[in-house]
Order: sequence, then structure tokens, then C-alpha cells
Amino acid sequence: TKGGTRYSDGRVICNLCYNEAVLNGDKATELMRRINDRLYSKGIKIPNENLELHLVDRNELGKRSRGKFVEPDMRGFANYEYTMLDGKIVNRKFDIYILSGLPKEIFSAVAAHELMHVWIYSFGKDKPEGRLVEGSCNFASYLILKDTGVGDSEYVLDQMNKNTDPVYGGGFRSIKKYAETYGIQMWLDYLKNNTALPNGY
Repeated sequence: TKGGTRYSDGRVICNLCYNEAVLNGDKATELMRRINDRLYSKGIKIPNENLELHLVDRNELGKRSRGKFVEPDMRGFANYEYTMLDGKIVNRKFDIYILSGLPKEIFSAVAAHELMHVWIYSFGKDKPEGRLVEGSCNFASYLILKDTGVGDSEYVLDQMNKNTDPVYGGGFRSIKKYAETYGIQMWLDYLKNNTALPNGY
């Protein structure tokens, strides 16, 4: 594709993907709204109050995640802040940071993953294990991607299924198996009341 395009933070994208890249806030916000609606239609109701989306470069994403890169190709990060009064949470604030310039379908997968983090922050138990959290967030991405099933979506789904990481790959396959056995609502109910993967999964 004639060498593709190089972003200011050093990332390179081919020109075919660049044509579908999410480069501005308006496009990102509209895509996020669509992903939120699609998750809602599947029973996953993400709190939208005090939720902001930010497109950032790789350097800014590293700063916002406080340098805690859990994957070498980190693409998004969800930050949760709250204030308490008399032992109760009285105010919540969510910020989702996603790399600018991602192709549309990959942006959608990242958005679904980070929105699921918001759901877990809002309704899940305190300090759940990584396999349960990241596996569930990747499962949210899977639910969005499988609706498309072509092009970038097909590629990302294949990568998720083959991921050898015990947290992101193994956790995803465990949650997928559980949710396909018992249904999405049972998976969500399990997330609300547990901090580790189900026995046998």
C-alpha cells in the first residue's frame, strides 16, 4: 500500500486500514455509542453517567495507565475514580482512553473491552482476579466482533482464540465457554458475586 502511514508516536498503519482509521473525537464518540447500544441489546447495560472517551497516542496512553502496560500492544485503558462519604460511594467518574488511528473494527473491539471494565467497576466485586476481569472484557469484544465476522473482525477473533496468554487468552476462552453454556445473564450474575473463574472453567 505504498508504505502505509506513520503516526507521530511511531506506529505504522497500512493505507487500506488508514482509510477506516478512527482519527477524530466525533467519529470515536459515534462508534462508542453504537457499541454501547449493541452491548445493551445483549443485556450488558453500561452506566453512561460521568463517562468520557479520549483518543490518545501511545505515549499518552502509557502515561494515563501509569506505565502499567499489561500487553506490549496495549490499545486502551479504563480509569475509575470515586469519592466516598460516610463509607459510601457518592460520586463515580470513568475515563476511557483508546489509541487514535485504529481501524474501525479494532477500535470497536477495544471500546467494547473498556466498556466492560466500566461495567465491572460499577457492579462487580472488589478486586476480582485478572483472568475473570480480562476474560470477561475480551468476551464483550467477542460479542461485538462476531456480529460482523468479516475483514478485521475475523482477524481479531482469530487472534483472540489463539492467544496463549493465561489471563487474556485463557480467561477469555473460559468465560466464553461458561457464557455459551449458561447464557449471558448468568455470566453477568456470576460477575456480580464472584472474584475468580468458575470451577471447571
